Amino acid sequence: MDNKTSEVSVAIYVRVANINFKTYDVASFQLSRLVDYAKDILHTDKIEIYQDLGYTGSSLERPSFQKMMDDIISDNYTHLLVISPDRIARNVVDFFE
Repeated sequence: MDNKTSEVSVAIYVRVANINFKTYDVASFQLSRLVDYAKDILHTDKIEIYQDLGYTGSSLERPSFQKMMDDIISDNYTHLLVISPDRIARNVVDFFE
């Protein structure tokens, strides 16, 4: 995707490992912060949200994560937003292999 001629488009990834009464609050907090950033700082409403609730960061085998990666490889986004790197993978080295 040619960033000079294309509009900003954002993939947002949210992951919460444990499903319990706080899961949805934590996921909602992550999501609202990231959406606000996309709108206020990147000035875009072109946002796609990917969420994996109840999945550990020790494995990259997560349904929404895999879909997001396929979409990123297909050049669908100019930016990827996560609340912190450990939402992508517990061991960031694994992510880059």
